[in-house]
Amino acid sequence: MGEYSISAAESIAKITQTINALPEQVATASMRALNKTAAWVKSNCSRRIAKEKLVKLKIINDRIRVVKASTANLQARILANMVSIKARDLGSLRQTSVGAIAGKHMFEGAFVATMPKTGHASVFKRTTKKRLPIKEMWLPIYNEATQIIEKMIDAEASAIFEKHFLHELRFITGAI
Repeated sequence: MGEYSISAAESIAKITQTINALPEQVATASMRALNKTAAWVKSNCSRRIAKEKLVKLKIINDRIRVVKASTANLQARILANMVSIKARDLGSLRQTSVGAIAGKHMFEGAFVATMPKTGHASVFKRTTKKRLPIKEMWLPIYNEATQIIEKMIDAEASAIFEKHFLHELRFITGAI
């Protein structure tokens, strides 16, 4: 599980020099801006990962969680559980002559089967030339997902935070 933090002390200092605000107002505005920025990062990362890996957005959304900032702890955290996705969760399962298709992903040499005791259907592949053992197929997403999240936090999150912080600080102080 990856954990990513969003904090922006430099941006806060730069913007508060231009607007006269009390420390409590700055803390409240920064907390609100951090939470809005974290929500923005979650939604945009989810969209980009889902588009790149050709999976449903709900699957990715369920794996990313935001721990909101408070006035005591001015740091928003994003917890991303980017383990592999089971083939059965990718979409409809279809058997072809070459392998199995789950959603938009092709697994060559695999087959679609329903397990007799549990009754769950998925895509499986033999590990040897014998009938058993077999393993369930997964779609790895960890490397691409962590790259997307890290790149977004490094490049784009600070600009979004500054925009939200300036907006919130102006709202709290009544400055235009």
